[in-house]
Amino acid sequence: MKSTFILLLGISISTTMQAQNQDSIKIASVNNVQLLSKSKIQKTVGWTIFGTGIPVVLFTGYFLATSNKNDIDKSTLTTVFIAGTLYTLISIPLIRAGRLNKKRALSVSIIDNKVATPYFYSFVVKSQPSISVHIPFN
Repeated sequence: MKSTFILLLGISISTTMQAQNQDSIKIASVNNVQLLSKSKIQKTVGWTIFGTGIPVVLFTGYFLATSNKNDIDKSTLTTVFIAGTLYTLISIPLIRAGRLNKKRALSVSIIDNKVATPYFYSFVVKSQPSISVHIPFN
């Protein structure tokens, strides 16, 4: 009795896993496109912020190190140096989020599975679209 119940439970789970709704496939492809575009925007903004923040930090650091007391106000340079450093540090989470969104978008994909479905007293192999999830173990 127990083994029959386990067999029926396994069959019901496997049939619900193989029965993919067409709407879920469309949603998965839309999510992939959205995640890839979001990733591109995040990476572009992150690298732009990084590319403009580093020169500000380097130039203000240079002027702080080489300026005399009469040339430039050190408190202004210190403020610009701290603001430039914080501005540059903002780019790190954006670049990382862009990379994670791209990885997430590439891990979920749509494939065609060859599934043997019962047909009278034999099996017929049919192609069914399904959502594939790739989980890297790093």
